[in-house]
Amino acid sequence: MNFNNNWSQAKQRWSAWWNKEDTGRPLLNVQAFREIPLGGNYNTSTFSSLQNKYTDAKKITENKLNYWSNVEPLAEAMPFVDLNLGKK
Repeated sequence: MNFNNNWSQAKQRWSAWWNKEDTGRPLLNVQAFREIPLGGNYNTSTFSSLQNKYTDAKKITENKLNYWSNVEPLAEAMPFVDLNLGKK
C-alpha cells in the first residue's frame, strides 16, 4: 500500500482493535494535504448525473485515487473507496 507510510503499524493497531485488545488510545483517522502529491493525475471531471455520482464505478475510483494522491493518511487512517452501488 503506497498511500500510507506507516501501514504495517496501522494494520497492527487495527487488528488489535478488532480483536478487542487494548490499543492504549483510540485509533485516529488523521488526514493532511501532501506537500508533494503522489504521481498520477486522474480525471476528476464532474458526474453527468446524480445517478452516475453513485453508479459510475470507474469515475468514483478515479476521483478517490486522485484524492488519496493529494492527501496523506496519518496515524491509523487508511485510504478506501466505497463503491456503494445500492440495490440492483
